Amino acid sequence: MKTKKTCNTKNMEECSASLQLAQLCRLIALGLRELEKIRNKKFAHEILHELGMCFAKLGLDKEAIDTLKTVVSLWPDHVESYRQIGFLYLLSDQNEEAVKWYNEVLRLCPDHLDAYSSLGDCYTNLRLYDKAIEAYKKATQLSPKDEGLHVCLAAALYQKMQKIGPAIRKYNEFAGEDKVSRETILSNFELIFGSEEIPGMMETIRKEGFKHDNGKIQSTTIS
Repeated sequence: MKTKKTCNTKNMEECSASLQLAQLCRLIALGLRELEKIRNKKFAHEILHELGMCFAKLGLDKEAIDTLKTVVSLWPDHVESYRQIGFLYLLSDQNEEAVKWYNEVLRLCPDHLDAYSSLGDCYTNLRLYDKAIEAYKKATQLSPKDEGLHVCLAAALYQKMQKIGPAIRKYNEFAGEDKVSRETILSNFELIFGSEEIPGMMETIRKEGFKHDNGKIQSTTIS
């Protein structure tokens, strides 16, 4: 009973401290906004945003999110705060919530690379593979030389289709001239899924009719 009481007391203290921090952050934001009006310079939102990032670095995710939400409530066009809120939700495996905030980023900045990449991660975690594929496709279009994005696209296709050969063929179709090497995809697949989960990957792809040519994946069969 004594241990339980101590834990409850500690939790109450943490909740109280969190609430005080959140209230303090809002007061700081309001004060800084008024100072902006007086000096006719925009800087308050950046100061408050950095405060939120400090909370995040300290592992105080709730305080960080509360602070960043204060930023976007007062400055609705602050893209980076929306993105960081999405990132914190993604880190805590709250993927549905993260999706909402990344979509806010895209509302303000339709070609935001990180938002599309992170949405792909969220949808993959939610097993919404069609949406993940579309997000990764857009990300690879925005950054066609990013091998990591190509691997994510190929992985999402594999998770949807559950067959390595057809997945690589579809990736090959989507990526076009910007496709990465077969070896790059397969080596990363082994890290992501484990070689035991995709037995005989190289042999499977050979049977599917692919050859490696100048760092590209090219089909050698017609189906």
